[in-house]
Amino acid sequence: MMAASKPSSRDKRAILATISRTVFDASSWAFWWTVSRLPDGVGVRLAYLKNFGRLPDLASPKTFNEKLNWRKLHQRDPRHVIYSDKVAVKERIASLIGPDHVLPNLWVGERPEEIPFDRLEPPYVIKTNHACGNHIFVRFKSDVQRDKIIGYLRRQLAYDYSSKYKEWAYRHIDRKVLVEPMIPGTEASLPDDYKFFVYHGKALFVQHNTNRSYKLKVTFYDRDWRKLPAKLGWYDTEPGDVERPSHYDLMISMADRIGSQFDFARIDFYQTPQSVLFGEATFFPNAGMVPFAPAAWDLRFGEPWQLPD
Repeated sequence: MMAASKPSSRDKRAILATISRTVFDASSWAFWWTVSRLPDGVGVRLAYLKNFGRLPDLASPKTFNEKLNWRKLHQRDPRHVIYSDKVAVKERIASLIGPDHVLPNLWVGERPEEIPFDRLEPPYVIKTNHACGNHIFVRFKSDVQRDKIIGYLRRQLAYDYSSKYKEWAYRHIDRKVLVEPMIPGTEASLPDDYKFFVYHGKALFVQHNTNRSYKLKVTFYDRDWRKLPAKLGWYDTEPGDVERPSHYDLMISMADRIGSQFDFARIDFYQTPQSVLFGEATFFPNAGMVPFAPAAWDLRFGEPWQLPD
């Protein structure tokens, strides 16, 4: 009888990917509940395995997503907490690029019950300062459903956004509710979002988010606004070239200035007819859990980021 041949490394990776998809997807709620209660190091590795079908190389990270997950465990810069706080960051950003590029606060507080709905004039946005997404858009007075909004915000304030993907900075934010004016877009949609990947003080890539009110499209450009053949996860890209934004040079200079404080940061802006408004700063884009396609772009986005020894 012939001896069975040993599986190759490629076969092992394929088997591991199949097992991880089968087991993890069959009990997703139970999986994430378990991960949220595990130590950061174990949780990061299991979450990465679920999303990529393999374990990350955190001893010698090379890809962009590996480096993001390395950062979660090894780079605890206290400034990450301040810049991840949607209230506290505004003062820092205003001092760097000017208050005209920062949305004012209409109201900030710790108790959703105290939101002055009667005094607020739409359109405006309600959010919590420690969360990602999950905004409440109030375009008209008729959108104000107090009990529903208050209940939703209570749940948001109670949720620890660091538990799932171990983005530690969100764990240390003093949680608040924030009300801001709605950024003007078109009549039916939200304004386009420009996300700059800034490495050691220089923005090298731009993620352009369009069609944000419906089915989001994500398209990448280089610093000179040349379209890149890269995709992010399951998102579609714009089929053709998008015109370079009129305030692009201003956005680039402001992204460089804000990002110069860090070895890597993603700095987001919105363009309005008049100028540019700061969106947010993030140190863990997509939690380091969304693959690029082709996969070589994960390495390409990771190469400029020199981690500390």
